[in-house]
Amino acid sequence: MVQFTQQLKLFIRTVSNIHLPGLDPNVFLFTTPRSGSTWLMEMIWSQPGFKYCNEPLNLRVPDVVRHLGITTWEGLYSEAARPKIETYFRGLIDGSIRFSNPSPLHKYYRPFTRRIIFKILNGQEDRISWFADTFNGRILFLLRHPIPVSLSRKQLPRLETFVKSEYKRHFTVKQLTSAERVIANGSNLERGVLSWCFQNAVPLRDRRPDWIVMTYEQTVLEPEVIIRHLARRLDLPNPECMLARVAVPSRSTNLSDV
Repeated sequence: MVQFTQQLKLFIRTVSNIHLPGLDPNVFLFTTPRSGSTWLMEMIWSQPGFKYCNEPLNLRVPDVVRHLGITTWEGLYSEAARPKIETYFRGLIDGSIRFSNPSPLHKYYRPFTRRIIFKILNGQEDRISWFADTFNGRILFLLRHPIPVSLSRKQLPRLETFVKSEYKRHFTVKQLTSAERVIANGSNLERGVLSWCFQNAVPLRDRRPDWIVMTYEQTVLEPEVIIRHLARRLDLPNPECMLARVAVPSRSTNLSDV
């Protein structure tokens, strides 16, 4: 019965949206788990013509693995994965891959859409500019202080991947040796902060001027400033609707297992 219910929900999501890509660019939100990304994604989703695609690279979701054709975190960071990732995202963008559509029961559900806000938490930290260039997208990079991020995470599924996959080429032998000691003997907080460092070091080093780099903390303290800036940079026509969402908690408020 549970499986039938899940299949029914998937079917409804698949057939309940027709995506017709327009001329305006899609938005790729890159961040770490527990950084306020769902909250921000939902604010952008409130804008006309948008739908969201939540965690399209989360390999613990069977439909992601089925459509992407990659089964391991290490594989996700390999150069051989790049053509698969490109084919997969082109399918999401042109509407031919539909399993990730929002539920029609959600507030901002739209039967017809023309833009997508992608929330990417799992991998591709070293390919962010490639996403912008390959898919003609706007990059939104969200940061939050590593302590609250680490304290609210229960699992760190990719921590060892950072030192075992091709991603390790971005770090020195000394850095990797120190990281392995923390992985083996560090506290939960230390391991969480290490994961945060791995996820953010490369993007911050390689960031481009055309990225929008913002912090969760500033968004909370100065929401109007941030939202007006986003509206201008991302061509969002209704910032007032986003401001109305500021005090509304996201649907992701429990401890993270990502």
